Amino acid sequence: MPTAIDIDSVFRQLKSRGYCLWVGAGIGVHAASAGNEKVPTWAALAENLELAAELDHQSDLSLPERLDLVLHALGRERFQRELRERIYDPLARSLLEAARTCGKNQSDPIPREVRQLARLGARANPIVNFNVEPMTSLLLGGAEPHAIRCFVPPVPGGSSLLSGVGHRTQSERFNRSIYHPHGAVTVSGICVMTASEYRAMRGTLALQLAVHAAFQTDLVIVGMSLDDDYLREQLACFRDQVPFVWWFTVDAPRPDVEKWCLVNRIAVVRPESWSAFWEAVEVKLPTPEHLSIANNWLFTVSEASSVLSGHAHHAHILSEFRKLGSTEAELVGWKRALEMRGYPIPEVHEEASLEPFPPHDAEVLAPILRYMWSLRFGAARSPSQGPPASNPKGGGSVGGS
Repeated sequence: MPTAIDIDSVFRQLKSRGYCLWVGAGIGVHAASAGNEKVPTWAALAENLELAAELDHQSDLSLPERLDLVLHALGRERFQRELRERIYDPLARSLLEAARTCGKNQSDPIPREVRQLARLGARANPIVNFNVEPMTSLLLGGAEPHAIRCFVPPVPGGSSLLSGVGHRTQSERFNRSIYHPHGAVTVSGICVMTASEYRAMRGTLALQLAVHAAFQTDLVIVGMSLDDDYLREQLACFRDQVPFVWWFTVDAPRPDVEKWCLVNRIAVVRPESWSAFWEAVEVKLPTPEHLSIANNWLFTVSEASSVLSGHAHHAHILSEFRKLGSTEAELVGWKRALEMRGYPIPEVHEEASLEPFPPHDAEVLAPILRYMWSLRFGAARSPSQGPPASNPKGGGSVGGS
């Protein structure tokens, strides 16, 4: 049995040194806990998809092999639809519910879970996300300039898909890379989940991407198992190039995985519970600027709402800032900040960009916008006061200080 590791000493080292961060399904589970829906773990997802495909559970097969059977039974189009409906949509609905609930608190409409995720990602560079949706990447790393890069598997149907580049900022500062080596269903479409897709991944840059990202950097693994043979193989092969490897897990590893960790010097850190882990993150790790977190939460909620409703909200955001009293110059600043996130926005003077939010959108987005306004201008200027007569040039960007 490995010696117990003091979690406080681990966090002190992470805070001082920074780290490469690997995350899995547990991050999506934590993000969804901010609302009232749950997202499945990989094991639960496989079981649900087997039921949808009317297949018997094959306990002697690996998860990718079971998903291969599901893919052949459902066909590619329905398989992709099932993935989105079972992973992406529940997470989006849960985040919207969290925005509605927390939006009632005018002094702080940001969910606690969102702040915790932002803290976990604050010192991480790069981030490797093994989930197949990009919203957890936004919550982890979107508070800073970033580019989400998703693998597009070379499998039938993949050549007609769009680029694997998802959300990105255009900034004079360095853009942090957030990698999705398995792809993302809303970016790359086809993802590496089945045995045949794992085979197609062999020989590609993405196969070794995760461990290469940790070159000469401490590695932190959160919210995922190390049951994937290919991942353990790569980590063992390049272990000497990674100074420290910290794997946070509440559950005891399988005996064979535990032995592998011992042989390969993987420090297994077992907090009492995931709640205890996130409370430690909240206390021990630094936080991004509050305005950056609010800005990122705004875009995450807008993304979730637009995906589920089919509406684009970004022109409405400008309308809300005008109602709060922004000057024309400030509107240009807000518009520029939106464009930096890769969203095409109509010209500020166009009436189409100044229509009010639909009622259900205003319920989730307006409280965040008001909070951002208060962080930006403080007590010197309330929304009801409108533009200050002595400041005709207005302010800067959403992320300004």
